[in-house]
Amino acid sequence: MSLDLMEEKFVHEYIKTGGNAKQAAINAGYSPDTARHAREWLKETPPNPTSSRHLPFKPELKKAIEDRRKKISNENIATTEEIMKMATSMMRGNTMEIVVSTTGKKVEVPINIRERQKAMDMLARMLGMYRDKVDLNVSPIVLEGYDNVKD
Repeated sequence: MSLDLMEEKFVHEYIKTGGNAKQAAINAGYSPDTARHAREWLKETPPNPTSSRHLPFKPELKKAIEDRRKKISNENIATTEEIMKMATSMMRGNTMEIVVSTTGKKVEVPINIRERQKAMDMLARMLGMYRDKVDLNVSPIVLEGYDNVKD
């Protein structure tokens, strides 16, 4: 079931107000009396089980809010590929930084060697080039023709 325009606006306002259902409903155009019970739209069970529900649970609103939060979260979190591209750019010296020269003028220069080494180290770890844990459980080697003499 798709959302109507007011419900879409409610979802947008709910995210914008940080989860304030009443204010989101008012901003979306619902009356203050209706907005007073807007949080019930998002709860499967009423806040007080003995009271009757003023407004029905709207699972499509709850799902739309969850989907919007996931989308926002995904847009704000760097992917592994983005991190690897940035680390590679830094390692190769393609990333610039602004420094102040002795004359007081701001100059753009490639990042320093320490930062490039850190980027290289981070990239090597991401690619699994380093082994953090070494398995020391090895079986003994027995060579045929030799006596296994203990000293």
